[in-house]
Amino acid sequence: MGSSVGEGVSTLRASLRRLEALGLLTWSSTALTFATVPADLRGVEDLAGFCTMYHAIPNNRRRVPVPRQAVRLIAGGLKASVIATMLGT
Repeated sequence: MGSSVGEGVSTLRASLRRLEALGLLTWSSTALTFATVPADLRGVEDLAGFCTMYHAIPNNRRRVPVPRQAVRLIAGGLKASVIATMLGT
């Protein structure tokens, strides 16, 4: 059987707390703010993998290298679990 809505929300909050602990984002009930510089990250010593991925993305001058289609999906309203998976990935 599927999980209840409450379980999905608690899983999403736990995922957001883990991302916040790394310094990747901060969140509240009204805002979601992403890290803007590598210095914002905590506990990440080797950024080689990130740099490789970043340079492989076309138009890497965007503040957040996220494809527009993904941003549209998130803005259009998805299940919390799908948004958490997208942000976590």
